[in-house]
Amino acid sequence: MADSNASYLKLMTSEHATSKKFIEYTKATIDMASPVVNVLNEFDTLFNLSTATGAQLDDLGSLVGISRVLPVDDTDIDPVLTDDAYRKVIQAKIMKNHWDGTMEGMRQIMSTLYKNLPYDIVDNQDMSMTVYITDPTISAQDKALLFNGFILPK
Repeated sequence: MADSNASYLKLMTSEHATSKKFIEYTKATIDMASPVVNVLNEFDTLFNLSTATGAQLDDLGSLVGISRVLPVDDTDIDPVLTDDAYRKVIQAKIMKNHWDGTMEGMRQIMSTLYKNLPYDIVDNQDMSMTVYITDPTISAQDKALLFNGFILPK
């Protein structure tokens, strides 16, 4: 029995504390439920996009609907993404799904995915926007991910 279960049993009121059957029933119930609660408490750790790696990240990508292997012919993108690149693509997919279509929403996506990257967004006044990256040192892979539609919403 886990320590948390023992501490829970100590909370039993005095009228039930002497009832052996009630204590055993309560202990058995807690012992069965405790592993389930522990797994649920671990979900934040197991499915945390910031810390997930390897198979965990693949599972998160599958839940979001994007594979680590991208269908691209661009030489600047390795078809099989590294954990860091895949994490960025997953986060971009989540943010695209929640984007409200506003300039502020687009700024939030850019500032979240590319901290400290200078950019400018122009509203084309025809329900489209153009994002200009003003940093010549952006990696070829990040440029390719942006241009191939894996980062920004349409």
